[in-house]
Amino acid sequence: MIEIKRLKFSYGETPILNIDELLIPYGEDCLFLGNSGSGKTTLLHILAGLIKPMEGEVILAEENITNLKTHEMDDFRGRNIGLIFQKHHLVHALSVIENLLLAQYLGGLPKDLNRIYQALDDVNVLHRKKAKVYELSQGEAQRVSIARAMLNKPKIILADEPTSSLDDENCERVIELLQYQAEKYDATMVITTHDQRIKKRFENSITLR
Repeated sequence: MIEIKRLKFSYGETPILNIDELLIPYGEDCLFLGNSGSGKTTLLHILAGLIKPMEGEVILAEENITNLKTHEMDDFRGRNIGLIFQKHHLVHALSVIENLLLAQYLGGLPKDLNRIYQALDDVNVLHRKKAKVYELSQGEAQRVSIARAMLNKPKIILADEPTSSLDDENCERVIELLQYQAEKYDATMVITTHDQRIKKRFENSITLR
């Protein structure tokens, strides 16, 4: 579940976000659409606990994350949130499997190769497990980033512009994978994007202006 109450955020004197109340129940998804500067990425960063709102509360999985200290938020994020960005943020010099092992380590998770193989298989890139990141296509790299986000079987999936750099075919594949993974883990999913191609796949969409 994601609940927002009286959320406000500004850069200097420029207001970016003003959300009075929003509730996204367990297992549902929501698409936030908006052009550059509309606040959609800022909203996702607030939901991920990467920045704090100036006012208001954000409740994820029954935890008010606005009250958490930095190390507490890092631990909560590692246990509960799967993050996916437009740029995959994989380490180019490492192989696919080494990137996921690194993600387990940084997330405070035990080393679990079987879990990594399952996550890669779920997104159809297990056959690329030994490939270096620079050897992957754009679509393959994005699928690996989704596998990485799913390692902790998250309750909440947050994706920022996950398709904007992809062609139509890979765009469709990535959205199908995200929705499949969210359903598999009964996760609440939020996607922020300006990519109008994916709007038809979501019943719940909000346009930020």
